[in-house]
Amino acid sequence: MDCDTTGIEPDLGLVKFKKLVGGGNMAIVNQTVPRALRKLGYSEIESLAIEAYIDENKSIVGARAFTPSTSRSSPAPWATTPSTTSVT
Repeated sequence: MDCDTTGIEPDLGLVKFKKLVGGGNMAIVNQTVPRALRKLGYSEIESLAIEAYIDENKSIVGARAFTPSTSRSSPAPWATTPSTTSVT
């Protein structure tokens, strides 16, 4: 069985924590992370390194291959600066 969520809750976190029926807990990296990294232009090796870092540290902060200040693909439409021309 392959499923990240157990219902209709939104899929927001990088890491999901599951409580196991027999006791104990399990943490898994969200399956959307590799797709998002590919969409942002990260290579397969960089993506795997970032995923491994998230799995170990439960955070993306500090991952060497991750560069939050630069997008590797074209910027999102809402992230562009507005035009400086004035309408009269």
